[in-house]
Amino acid sequence: MEPNKKKILLVHKDDELYEYVSQHLGKDGFKIIRVSDGEEAAMSLLSNEVSVIVADAKADKLNSLDLLDFVGAHHEDLPFIVLAEDRTMEVVAQAMKKGAFDYLKKPFDGYHLVSTVRRAMDYRMEREEHAEKLSEKMRERTAQESQNELRSLLTNIIPTILFPAPQEMRTRFVREMCDNIENLYCDKYISKSEEIDSERVAEVVRIVFNQLGADFRTVKTSPSRIVMEGTVCPWGDQAKKNPVFCMLTRAIVSRIAVRCRSCALVSLQKTIGKGDDKCIIRIENL
Repeated sequence: MEPNKKKILLVHKDDELYEYVSQHLGKDGFKIIRVSDGEEAAMSLLSNEVSVIVADAKADKLNSLDLLDFVGAHHEDLPFIVLAEDRTMEVVAQAMKKGAFDYLKKPFDGYHLVSTVRRAMDYRMEREEHAEKLSEKMRERTAQESQNELRSLLTNIIPTILFPAPQEMRTRFVREMCDNIENLYCDKYISKSEEIDSERVAEVVRIVFNQLGADFRTVKTSPSRIVMEGTVCPWGDQAKKNPVFCMLTRAIVSRIAVRCRSCALVSLQKTIGKGDDKCIIRIENL
């Protein structure tokens, strides 16, 4: 675990207890940040990243229950351990209802202290890992929904509108769709300020079109030329009905190539839309 992830915020004004806690937790690699009351604890959390709070049930100024509310509002994944004694057990009961992780009843031994803090650390790590996995799933879901929405727009709605459209309208449509593709995909994979090699250009083309439903692979790469082929059209059967989709394929590849290489010429050697058994795309560096 990273060193800055093993900081404990101790909220207690007793010097002897601080020395006791520091002695036992220090042996286990923890760093103790000590404050005397709840207000100092709240201020400390603004400038210190800590992993666990250990607070006296009868903390002054901002009491332990109010401090727990503050932590819940601003640091919801931060475990809160209450230090208790017989006369503060009612406060402990309220704290546990409010979401405190656990409590330690004084006097407590070093083993119990360390094991409780370790459990709190494990609990926080599990919550963070769960949150990260959930966030990743949401990002994947959002990306997939965006891809599906764009592909649905391209393959189901636009062909009906464009079939009788003049060339000028088709050109404008292709440009707008390329902008959408660039915003959706290219910003994820390409730095605007960095020129990249041919293999990376081919990889980005493959990723973009395969995420749209194609089956593209790289046939050849060299500093001056890239050849790719695909046996599944990203636009499905719609490409055979409307030539605008082949225009769109070429335009998207051109946008990627120019984004990567500053200047490139893209040509379609074969297209499924015109009845060939596969698409062959050639990108030449100018």
